[in-house]
Amino acid sequence: MAVSELLFIYFVLLYLIFSEAYLAKSNTTSLLLLSLSVTFACLSRYIGVIFILTGVVSILLFRRGSPRVRSRHLLLFVSISALPIGMWVIRNYLLSGTLLGPRPSSIYTLSQNLTFTFNTFLSWYIPGRISGHRSMLMLLSVTIGFLAGLSTRGNWSKVRTLLSEIGPLLLPIIAYVGFLLVSSTTTAHDKIGNRLLSPVFVPITLLFLLLVSKILTSLTERRLSQKRVSILLAVTIVMWLVYPARATMSLITNAMSQGQGYSSKIWRNSQTIKYLLQNRTLESECVIYTNGPDALYILANLTARMSPRRTMYNSPKIINDISSLKGFWPEESNSCLIWFDRIGRNYLFTLDELRTVANMQQIIRFEDGAIYSVKRK
Repeated sequence: MAVSELLFIYFVLLYLIFSEAYLAKSNTTSLLLLSLSVTFACLSRYIGVIFILTGVVSILLFRRGSPRVRSRHLLLFVSISALPIGMWVIRNYLLSGTLLGPRPSSIYTLSQNLTFTFNTFLSWYIPGRISGHRSMLMLLSVTIGFLAGLSTRGNWSKVRTLLSEIGPLLLPIIAYVGFLLVSSTTTAHDKIGNRLLSPVFVPITLLFLLLVSKILTSLTERRLSQKRVSILLAVTIVMWLVYPARATMSLITNAMSQGQGYSSKIWRNSQTIKYLLQNRTLESECVIYTNGPDALYILANLTARMSPRRTMYNSPKIINDISSLKGFWPEESNSCLIWFDRIGRNYLFTLDELRTVANMQQIIRFEDGAIYSVKRK
């Protein structure tokens, strides 16, 4: 699948690299590179605007130097990073009357989104056999907390130093996850999971390794055997890598044998798609509606309209009542509907509901779908 996260993650990584370089060097070149990475992150995905905020906070809190130079750098950073996305938002408003497109309410509560986020983080680092047993998870958390407390006991200056070191890394994680939780609770989009949280995987992993390094360094300073601690760390890392390695190999093996998404064997062997590829005149004979316009465009090079919606995507707000379509859908006299059985989009009206407002006659039936001629009643 072509998703924006791949490009967005690239610019997030550049942001982390250039942010560290700027805080270390505090020169104009590193500031320009930092600003450009944020600019492109914003233009890749709207949530990238949070890196404007984290960049501002980092300059204010972590950059050394005179307030005058800091203010000048702050103005330059905001001007470069915010101007392009600001122009794009104005363009959106001029074209559609909305800044970011229609934004219906979400079906998920804040507590549900917190649970989705927590479970996703667990799945990245802990096998299901452990995360599924809350007692084992609790024991692991207590052990880590004990070691962290032991390493910082009676030395708050180290804690303050640690916070200053991890602050530039911790800040974008908190800002991104916090913004995602709020937007997912107020606005309808994909359920929080691997895709939406993937941009913070690398910074969270770096933060985790940094904290482990600090804890072990502190423990060795307390007369624990450095050799034993190093051996324990090496064994732990090797065991920890087994879990993601196995999951990755399983995914690769399945992708190579079965394919993924619209390139999977199921879609490549679709009888409906094969029929459309062999009968190229359908597009010229009727206006096509479908519950899978993306599948038609990718696999059959056909441009089609989405079948009528009941709600906006992933939202409880009803935008169309089925009775309101009677006498109005389809607008064209020569229309057809291509329906894929394996596509489940609960925000669309079902076939039975569409039959109440339109005369639908089956033209041909396949194992995975059907084609209907459609006329409004």
